[in-house]
Amino acid sequence: GNIWASNIMLGTYIDDKWSADRSKLDYPTISESVADEVFAKFPRCKHLAFTFRFMDNASHNLLYATYHTEQGHYVSNIFETNNLVDRIGSGDAFMGGFIAGLIHEYAPQELIDYATKIGYKKLFVNGDFIII
Repeated sequence: GNIWASNIMLGTYIDDKWSADRSKLDYPTISESVADEVFAKFPRCKHLAFTFRFMDNASHNLLYATYHTEQGHYVSNIFETNNLVDRIGSGDAFMGGFIAGLIHEYAPQELIDYATKIGYKKLFVNGDFIII
C-alpha cells in the first residue's frame, strides 16, 4: 500500500498537504514518520513497505518504494517509463518480490530495490502477473 492506505486502514496521521501536488521525492521522508507511527501502534509489525507510483498521463509513470524496519528506513531506486503495457498487477508483483526478498534474507536495501524492480517489470507485461 501507500501512506494514504495506511491512513484509511490503520488510522495513521495524514496531512492534507501530502497531496500529489507535493514533490514526488518528499514522500520517502514523509513515509518514515508514518512507518514510525505504525510501529508504535502495532509493536508486532516488523516490516513495512510503501509504494509510490505517480502518473502524469496514461503512459508516464514514476515508481519507487520505501522499506521500513525499527532499525532503519530504505528507499528504492526510482524507475520511470513512458511506454507501459499494463499497470494491473504491478502492486501484487511488488509484494511477491518483497516476500521473496524476505524469504531469501536479502539485506534491506537489496530487498526494496528487488521488490520495486519486479513491480516495475510488471508494467511491461500484459495480464495480471509476471513470470521471472
